[in-house]
This record gives sequence, C-alpha cells and structure tokens, in this order.
Amino acid sequence: MRNLQKYKPPIQGRKTLKALDSQLQKALQRIVRLERMVAENGLEEPHAFGEPEKRGKGRPSGITQEELIRRAPSLVLWLEDNWPEISLGLKKARSEEDIAEALRSGRRHTYRGPAFYKEPERFASVCWRFINAERKANKFRGNPRNLAAAMAGLPEISARTSFNRCGTWTNQKCHPVGYRAYRDYLQRNFSDRFLLLLKATSPEEVAKILRGSHSRDKVVRYLRENPDKVLYWLECGKPGNTHMDVEPGNEHRG
Repeated sequence: MRNLQKYKPPIQGRKTLKALDSQLQKALQRIVRLERMVAENGLEEPHAFGEPEKRGKGRPSGITQEELIRRAPSLVLWLEDNWPEISLGLKKARSEEDIAEALRSGRRHTYRGPAFYKEPERFASVCWRFINAERKANKFRGNPRNLAAAMAGLPEISARTSFNRCGTWTNQKCHPVGYRAYRDYLQRNFSDRFLLLLKATSPEEVAKILRGSHSRDKVVRYLRENPDKVLYWLECGKPGNTHMDVEPGNEHRG
C-alpha cells in the first residue's frame, strides 16, 4: 500500500491548458466536418464545406440555433402542405428508393427553403435511417414536424442532432398546423373523435362531435370554432386531393 501511495503517473510533456484547449477545438472541428460528411452520405470531401467559422471556446455546432430555427418552419410548411401524399409513400417505403419517390411526390412552392426542401431525394438515405431508428424506438408516429426538425440541419449536422436541437420547438412553438395535415393530426392524436367525424355529414354533427371533446389542443379548438369547414378540410387531407380549390378562409392554419 505504501508503494502505491508513492506512485505517480509519468507526465508526458508539459503542455499548457491553452495548448490543450487549442488541440481540443481542432479535434471538435474535425468532428463537425465528419458529421457533415455523414449527413451527405459521404459524397463530399471535408474541404468542400470550407473551414469552420472562427468562434470562441466551446464545442462547434456546425450551424447556429438561429439558422436552424429559421429553416425549420419552411420545412414544416412544405411537409404539411404535402403530407397526405408524402406520408402515404413513407408508410409504404421499404427502401431508400421508396423514400426518394415519396419525397418527390411533394409539390414545390416558390419560396426558398433549406437543402432538404430543394433536393429532398439527395437526403433519402438519411431520411430512411432516421425514420427506421424512430420506428425501432417506437417514437416515429408519422409526425411531419419531427421529420422537419430532423432534416432542417442537413447537411451541416446529422439528422439526430438536428432533431434533438429543434424537435421541441417545431412541435410547440412553430406556426399553426396546415389544413391539409388536419386529417392526419386528428387520426394520430384524437382517433376516437376522428372516427366520429368521418361519419358526420353536416356542420351541426361536426359541432356536436367536437363539443364532446374538452381538449385544450389548439387544433381541436380551432376546428371547434369552424365546424362548417371541417368536412372540407378532412377531404383536403386525402392523398391526391391537391386539385381542390381552397375556398376563402379555408387556407388558414389552426
């Protein structure tokens, strides 16, 4: 015991804390570049992304939180506006090619969006791995906002990192749910009310069904305030009903 107390590990050089910190920063910068390569399926070389921006101490993020939050809403908007078609393809998908085909079914808008919006097929393998991982963990329930959160950070950071950083924000603080996603939203979160609404034939019946739910959910409350539009919105949520003209007031997001 006395010999053990006297033993001290050898000192490998006398590097200052400043030098160690510098080496750590360089190592973390390499990790960020590798993370970008993973997000891009290894198709790009590290130098293709340029050198990381100079910043203070702390782990480099690859993308600022402000930029991540800026990207997510446009993806939420695009996915929800096309979710009847995209979700159908994702549910049937058995390969990366199926994922790419599902993403191609989404209509493009004129607004500018992040990389995943511009070329979703390019990230089909990343999307495929994320969805499979979520399914195995029993977390992916077809929520377009979860997918938007995961894809918003590509290609700078991985899908998992992107989801962890803005998943809560997209579900709680992002803009209201799109009307073409109401059908899917009700089916996932209020299946009993959804089944009753499918049998409704008039605004009066819709109002009665929704009054039976005391939920404070924003979407349910919005539908409760607009029972005359609910049946129309549910029809818009069917795959292929992209041709339906949006009546005045029906394009709102609840």
